[in-house]
Parts: sequence; structure tokens; C-alpha cells
Amino acid sequence: MLPDVRSALDNLMSSPRLEWLMNDAVRFAADWIIELSNYGETRINGLKAYCKVDFLVPMEDELHILDWKTGRKDVQKHRRQLIGYAGWARQELEPEFGTST
Repeated sequence: MLPDVRSALDNLMSSPRLEWLMNDAVRFAADWIIELSNYGETRINGLKAYCKVDFLVPMEDELHILDWKTGRKDVQKHRRQLIGYAGWARQELEPEFGTST
């Protein structure tokens, strides 16, 4: 097996997020949103934004947004992206799930 692939698999299998998914979040699997087929349009401070959530897990009164990253780490860019996703989720899903983001 290629070293990078092996390392990625080892990281996944030992990840606390995988454990959380398998032990806690799986109870809400019927409500998961995984890679929407279209872009979610929302408004952020009056500006139109398009947000394509990779993985959203509604759990009771919370929404958990997970975003796959395969390229270089860019904390500032990724933070803005997740803020956009949270804005989209609040606008589009809060009435349906009665959640707070």
C-alpha cells in the first residue's frame, strides 16, 4: 500500500470523529445530509452566497457540519467557508429541525 494512503487510513481509523460518527451520530443517520446535489443559496450580510455542504449531521438541537479537505491547509479560508455553511444551515434547516447553529 502506498505510504500516503496507509497514513490516511490509519488517521481515519484512529480519529475521534470516526468514533463519534459510529457511536453517537449514527443514531441520526436518517437526517444526515451528505454532499448535496445542488448548491445551497443563502444570504450573508445581504450578499448572495452558494454553499455546498459536504456532510451535515442534525442531532437533537444541534447541527454538526463536517467538511472534507484534501488540499493544503488554509485556516482562514476554511473558517470563512464553514461560517458560510453555518449561515446556509441556519436559514434553510433551522425551521425544519428546530435547531440552533
